Amino acid sequence: MAEQEQPQPQAQPQPIPKPKPKPKTQPKKQPKKEQKQQPKPAKAGKKEEAKSEDELKVDELKNEEPALNGGYSMSNGGYSHRYDHFDDDEDVKYDDSQSQWSKSDYTKIYTALKDLEEINVKVSIPEFVFIGFQSSGKTSAVSQAAKLAVGVMKHGTASRCPTRFKLISNPEAKKPIITVNGESCGDEADLTNKTLEITKQYEKQDKFVKDIIEVRIESNQVPDLTFVDLPGLIRGSNSEFAAAKQQLDDLTTHYLHVTNDDESWRYMPILVREPVDKEHDEDFEVKYIDSLVKKYGKSGRKQRNNWRTDTLFIVNKFDKQIIRSPASNLIEYMRYCIRYGQTVLTMMNANNRNTANMGKEQLNEFVLKVERIEEEKWARTLDDFGDDVDLNELQKLKAEICGIPKMRQILENEMCDIVTRILPQIEKQLDEAEKMKEAKLRRIRKQMELSDPSKLKSKCNKFGNTFMANLRHFYSGRLVPKIDVKYRKSWRQEITDFHAITSFSDWKYEIPPSKLQSLLAEFKDRGEPSKLSDKLTMNLIASIAINRIVDVWKAMVSFMHFPDYKDEDILNICGAYDCTVQSNLWNSVRNVVLDAVTHLVDAAKFLSEIMRWKLKENADTIFEYTLTDQFGSSTVDDKQSIKGVVYLLQTILNDYKASIDNIVDEFIEVAGPFPLRQAQILDQKFASDVINIGLLIGKISDNKNNINNISPSQSQSKPVKQQAKAPSKQPKKGGNEQKQPELMMDVDEKEYNERRFDVAFYEAIYGQKKAHTAPTGTGEDIDLIRNISFQWFTMIKQMAIRDIAQKLSNLVMAPIKQHDEKLTNAIHCGVKGTQVMNLINKLVDKTGIDQTELESLIESKSTIPITKPINDLNNDELKEFCGIDRDDLKKQKEETIIELNKLKKWKEKQLSKIRLIKNGKFDQLEEDNIE
Repeated sequence: MAEQEQPQPQAQPQPIPKPKPKPKTQPKKQPKKEQKQQPKPAKAGKKEEAKSEDELKVDELKNEEPALNGGYSMSNGGYSHRYDHFDDDEDVKYDDSQSQWSKSDYTKIYTALKDLEEINVKVSIPEFVFIGFQSSGKTSAVSQAAKLAVGVMKHGTASRCPTRFKLISNPEAKKPIITVNGESCGDEADLTNKTLEITKQYEKQDKFVKDIIEVRIESNQVPDLTFVDLPGLIRGSNSEFAAAKQQLDDLTTHYLHVTNDDESWRYMPILVREPVDKEHDEDFEVKYIDSLVKKYGKSGRKQRNNWRTDTLFIVNKFDKQIIRSPASNLIEYMRYCIRYGQTVLTMMNANNRNTANMGKEQLNEFVLKVERIEEEKWARTLDDFGDDVDLNELQKLKAEICGIPKMRQILENEMCDIVTRILPQIEKQLDEAEKMKEAKLRRIRKQMELSDPSKLKSKCNKFGNTFMANLRHFYSGRLVPKIDVKYRKSWRQEITDFHAITSFSDWKYEIPPSKLQSLLAEFKDRGEPSKLSDKLTMNLIASIAINRIVDVWKAMVSFMHFPDYKDEDILNICGAYDCTVQSNLWNSVRNVVLDAVTHLVDAAKFLSEIMRWKLKENADTIFEYTLTDQFGSSTVDDKQSIKGVVYLLQTILNDYKASIDNIVDEFIEVAGPFPLRQAQILDQKFASDVINIGLLIGKISDNKNNINNISPSQSQSKPVKQQAKAPSKQPKKGGNEQKQPELMMDVDEKEYNERRFDVAFYEAIYGQKKAHTAPTGTGEDIDLIRNISFQWFTMIKQMAIRDIAQKLSNLVMAPIKQHDEKLTNAIHCGVKGTQVMNLINKLVDKTGIDQTELESLIESKSTIPITKPINDLNNDELKEFCGIDRDDLKKQKEETIIELNKLKKWKEKQLSKIRLIKNGKFDQLEEDNIE
């Protein structure tokens, strides 16, 4: 990994770039009188001082404005350098030579746009973030950028959280106007105290946090600038500071990867580092940040691979390395220092003053003198080179990449570039922001109207009645055209959603949609099976979707085959306990059938669960429709405006669903045991009188697939080598000696095709007409038991299909279609409360206890809250239930109105100027600056 981190060939010391050529079209764009005008100097509020010859030469070189490290451009969500040329199709950057407008005007627009954040207007404006290790001079760099002592200078990490400084240049301000997190400060010392006070609470907890301290300074001393200062990173691997080191790493990594709403990087890094001799330089700081970025990307998150390209490197404390000679050696080292990209070499304490013990006034005086001291240090150094042949080249390189003024110039240029890039979209973003605030105001007003307790109850009752009416029209088909088509589903989607939401998996005979489609395909153009096959692929809703569920269930039950019982299974079931005592044949058959029909019970449970899920899903659909119909659009914003009311209305839906649970539970309680009850009454007499087997078996034998001579014994997928006849063996003592009817038919030698047999049953299921005499035998006649059990299972399966489907219609769909008042009473009177009252009444009837005392006891001792129906809630309970505070809503309304008015005033005042700037009509701008 270390090899990969070594500087690449393209990162080798770069040649001194040529000054940026002016665009070819410049003479056409600028009148001659404008070309003569020089850019106005930045208003720094400093007095002009007499300059030496060397300083004047330096100023001359500055006026040439070479573009070594000029500017960022958006690239892959970040910013990439532009050096000494522009392509024709590139965005035109701010250039003093093209405009009479001052850079300070652009920076004021930048600050004004950042101010919009205070009224919650989100504009994707990048800002600077200072990062660096402890004792690297980061705090000094921050103070020099601000032209004010804004940091806390002490050993180690002075801060525990990021600080955002928003600086506003105001020449008319007699003294600084400072706020910390919105609270006013008397002076810079008060600012320091307040920030330290915030920091101390985190220091006590021994943690570093991402919460930002917001500092706003309006002064005649500061430039227009916004940046974030992060706590310094920790070097080394001392275990004592391991926890703090990890937290600082995470904090720095977070701010490197924060994005704007448009997915561009939120922060432009400024990395402050110390210069190191080439022979001892391990590129520690840069490689360390590389490792943080790489680690961040390991979890699959978007990592900032191009962070070096996006970064301004400040090599501070350059006074430690400036004593080099001849000039060529210093030039070579300076080029080495800028190998990573845009870099400034600075000396922010050239005289090595001890700032840790300075008071705030002393620090401010020192900060203002640093620039002059740095320039004096350079002047003495250049003077020491005398007539060195490389002196001119050194002076030129110094002007290009060195000095605090150069750092400020780059920051200023970047703000200008950001403003120029943002202006084409700013009008649209402001219009959208205004619409969002107007929509927010409408939501608040709507919430206030809906949260009026005197009106809320009647609105809820009206909603409940409308909800039930819509459900009735939905199942009758009348409302279906108005329901969004997204709620319509094919059978495949239906069953997929069912299993995704529910955990029911008890029925092993459920047939997957694709296999069911292929089974039904064999009945093409043959009645109901053919119609069902077509319905499987249709997107259905409402009652027809319910019918499809029932029809599919009938088909799947019809295709159920008789369970595969081995001979030993049947012998174990027969119940014989001695060689001289044989169990009754019908006892053995009953035992086998009782076990087999448990799968039919599971089928009934499957039907009940899928109906439960579907009816609740339909309720959700109609609830959403009714909500939209009653309260307007169902967008997220509109839902937010009525969220308290929706929470209250949700009780109506919850009671409806609870009632569905009760209805379905009642259905399965009645319908589920039916197959077992039929199996329990099985005996010889009942079989002789009731079972319609003959025609069914005959029809199965003659089916179109030529399933010849199939006996039920073959349902075990086991070939039988001899003819399966009723046993001719007579009882030893007593009993009827009548000849047993030969119900069994010759067995085909080929293996039984289980699927074909069940398909044949589905076709012949309604063809039984003729009753046959039931056979008799012993409980150990395995083939006979298997055959009779199969016939009984077949008969019970047929009866269960009809009986369960009928019970579903009577017990479930009748109340769902509102043939009675069960569901209506549920949503108006509640379900849980009604159930509790029913239990109380039963207890009163059984025990004679006083009903009032019992109710009081339940209310005081109950550990499970019973939700009251809406009609039983008083005004205070309604307010608490909704979670809406009208006083809070009034406060939100007032704040939003203030923000909206501020935004409108800002637009009215600045938008016309922004349009002129965007269109390049600088000559039409008013003389006053953007504020």
